[in-house]
Amino acid sequence: MVCRLFIGPHMDDFSEISRELLDCGAARTATDHLTLHEVLTHLINDHTARIHNGNKAREYIAGHDDVVAKHLYHIGRFV
Repeated sequence: MVCRLFIGPHMDDFSEISRELLDCGAARTATDHLTLHEVLTHLINDHTARIHNGNKAREYIAGHDDVVAKHLYHIGRFV
């Protein structure tokens, strides 16, 4: 399975995570339908870029797989 993450331009509520995803090559930004078309066309036509983007997304997710457990622990302290 290849992971591909696309994000839009309005990520204010998730600025830290979206910046990390973009910086490590795990995500691509699509600001409008034309940009989304360009990004998708590039990934469809460039096997190396597609695999690289997918691997970076998978690495990022694997490095943050404990986040949900940490949040549930802290939430549970208040419930």
